[in-house]
Amino acid sequence: MNSDVKKDIDMTVDGLTHWVSAIIEKRPQFFLRFSGVEDKILRERLAASSTEAPIYVTGLGRAGSTLLLEILNSHSSTFSHQYRDYPALFTPYAWNRVLDFSPQKQLKLKERAHQDRIYINPESPESMEEILWAYFFPRSHAPRCSNILDETVQNEAFEEFYRKHIQKMQIIRQGQRYLAKNNYNV
Repeated sequence: MNSDVKKDIDMTVDGLTHWVSAIIEKRPQFFLRFSGVEDKILRERLAASSTEAPIYVTGLGRAGSTLLLEILNSHSSTFSHQYRDYPALFTPYAWNRVLDFSPQKQLKLKERAHQDRIYINPESPESMEEILWAYFFPRSHAPRCSNILDETVQNEAFEEFYRKHIQKMQIIRQGQRYLAKNNYNV
């Protein structure tokens, strides 16, 4: 995750998030296993949700993809990751329940670290998928390896996890179409 996004997240979170972030960074496998527990708890709700026609926003850095994400996210049928979803991306349902019961965070808008006149708060949409993809495709940032994920690349564990992850996000946000920004999808 780039440093500007981390600054934006730091500006919107409290001590609990920093503590959880440190644990996840050291033991991501634990949270991936806990995601399976979420799957079992939400089995019926996951079966009832669909992930048809997701919308993916991508582009070169500083090309306006964040602005496009903000515009598309304002539509009532779309749902996306938000700053509040960090750091517990592997367990979005449990993390959002914890946040729902924690003291209300200030939702005041603050300018992003990019100083680009885009104002955010914990409920603003944000690109979070990169963290998930990087876990399942650990060489995706290796400069001496091909980072192209085409039809020849198979990762059934990721495909199952990703499908259920989107469904969990749909349950949390109660939307119809998943909206994601990930400039690495280029």
